[in-house]
Formats: sequence, structure tokens, C-alpha cells
Amino acid sequence: MQGLIQRRHWLARMVALPWMPWPVAALAQGAIVFGQSAPISGAGQHFGIEYARGLKLFFDATNANGGVNGRRIELITYDDQYEVETAALNTQDLLLSDKVFALVGYVGSEMSMRALALPSAAGVPFIAPLSGADALRGPNFPNVVNFRASHGAEIKALLRQVSTVGVRRVSVLVQNDADGKGLLAALQPALVSSQISSVGEAWLDRNSKVQVELALKDVKTAVAQLISQKPEAILLLTAHSAAAQTIREARQAGFKGTFYATSLGSAAALAQLLGDLGEGVVATQVVPLPTDLRRAVVARYSAHIGSSPPDHTSLEGWLVASMVVEALRRCGKVVTRERFLNALLAMENLDLGGFHLAMQSKSRQASNFVDIVSLGARGRLRS
Repeated sequence: MQGLIQRRHWLARMVALPWMPWPVAALAQGAIVFGQSAPISGAGQHFGIEYARGLKLFFDATNANGGVNGRRIELITYDDQYEVETAALNTQDLLLSDKVFALVGYVGSEMSMRALALPSAAGVPFIAPLSGADALRGPNFPNVVNFRASHGAEIKALLRQVSTVGVRRVSVLVQNDADGKGLLAALQPALVSSQISSVGEAWLDRNSKVQVELALKDVKTAVAQLISQKPEAILLLTAHSAAAQTIREARQAGFKGTFYATSLGSAAALAQLLGDLGEGVVATQVVPLPTDLRRAVVARYSAHIGSSPPDHTSLEGWLVASMVVEALRRCGKVVTRERFLNALLAMENLDLGGFHLAMQSKSRQASNFVDIVSLGARGRLRS
């Protein structure tokens, strides 16, 4: 995919992290360059490829129409393979070598949190991490602007759906990182109020890859734990690779209940990985169905994706880029980081075309949207 750059591999990379007081005037010249670290390869590559695709599609469409106040918008994306330390090193490259204006579209709570030290110290905007973590919505990171709904909002929507069909006993598969733990922390009090009982948990490491023999053994062990707990349904608080393998193994072991996932599991990725085996899986998503052409913003996105399949994550990238470009327009001719952040935080009521943003001052979060989708035959998604 054009525009995606593999990480530069250096033998010695650990350097001091100086604060970078770049002059404000320098930010008002030439192209406005954004930087992204995301998994373009590895277990989380679906998120990274699709998020970068959506961002770049909108930036390219903006440039084709003259850019923002005559200035091009560019995106540099480095592959972090869904690994924390690689994301941190990518961030050093982006800020110290590439001298990007702002960071956008990091994937995962743990990658985002580990990478934040340098941009926070330098006052560099950190926009729309693919994470619902409360820590990124707290007062410690005023340079972070969130786009998507929180973990808590997704969990509440998921449990409403579980409760609606009469399920009362669930087991939980948890990804052993900040995203999985954050979702579990949101789940525990929500279970009490929903009168649904958790009968047990199983845990998997974040980068459990289905093709790796040891990881497959881990999945088999986790599935055996879950089934032994005799749940009516299984909640999957993991990324799509582990979730898909868990579903396969559980079905082969005879589990007949329903699987429920969050956007961390990516309904589109599960549909691709599982095909007909995914029929009946239910998931939350934080943007609309990417085939819902009744929404003007989805129709515009659809007109630009070409032969690529529509996907929630690339649509999220398109929506985030729409928000970013609108904030840049509101800055006028002189674009500084401070003016850009203020413009984002002032978006109290923005209609992107059937999708509304209303920035919340406390959490610095633009959207509360949560949808419930289910997988049908041949991987089709229904909302």
C-alpha cells in the first residue's frame, strides 16, 4: 500500500529524549505532515493497514481539491508490528527525524501510552488513538484528543445486547495488555448492574499469532478453560487473530453458545478470517456500518475506496481525517499546534454528513457512537 513505510532498523537506537522547542513560524511553511505508528504487519495488521488507508484516502482527496488553505496534508506511517517498544522508537523517528506537525492514528492503548512521553513533553498533538482507554481521556495528557467511544461505552452496549437475548452466564477471554485489562475493568461493574454473571476468565498475550505453534497451544488451553466454565456465551476482549482462533477451537470442541466481541475484535476482520463459521458472532463497532450509503459521509468514503472492501477501521480513519482537516481549516493561514488543538477541542457540534461529533471537554473525546453488528453467512455484516 502506497504511503506506508517500514521501520528503519538501527542496531543502536536508544537516545536521549530532548524537548523540542521548534519555532512556531516553522510550522506555518510548506506541507502539514502527520505521523503514525501502527501495525502494518503482524497480528494486528488489519487495524494498522485499514486505519492508515482511511486517513490517507481523505488526505489525498483534500489535496486533490487544493489542500487546506493551499497547503498539502501528508501522512508518514511506520510499522510497529503491534509491539510497544517499536511504537516508541517509531515516535522518536517521527518527531526527531521527520519533525512531523502532529501524531495521529496510533493503534492500541499500550502502544499509545508508551509512545506518549516525548509528544507530551514537546506539546505535540496526539490525535485519535485507536483506543477506548480511560487513561488517555484523563487530565494527564492534555495533548491527546480522542475520537472514538470509550471502553465503558462499548461494554455497556454489548451487555445490553447480551441481556436482551436472555443470557445470564458468560465467560470472558481477555487480551493480556492495556486494552484487554481496560475492557475487563469496564466489564466488571457493568456486569453487576446488568444482572449477568461472569463464570470465569481466560487470558491470552496480545501478539498470539494463530500460525505460531506455541500460541495455538495457548488458544487451545484458553478454550478448554472457557468451556469448562459452562457459559451460555463467551465475551472476547481480544484482537481479531486470537478471537477468530478461539471461535474455531470452541466450535470444534462443541460450544454452541454465542460469541460477543468489541471493536478490538474488528467485525470485518473476523468475517474475513471465519467466513461461514463466524455466522452469529455479535460485536460492537464505534463507527457506522461502512456500507450504509444512506449516510452522506459513508457514501463519500465509499466513492474513494476503489476496489478495497469497505471496513469499519478505514471508515474510522476517514472520519478522523475529516475532523483533522476541519480543525486545520479553522486555524486559518497560520497553523500552530496550539491553534490546532484548540480548534479540535472547540468542535462542539460538527456534522460530517450523517455522523455527528460533539467534543467533550473533560475526556477530550469527539464521539460516543456505538453500534451493534452481527456476522451473517459468507461474512456479511448486519447492523
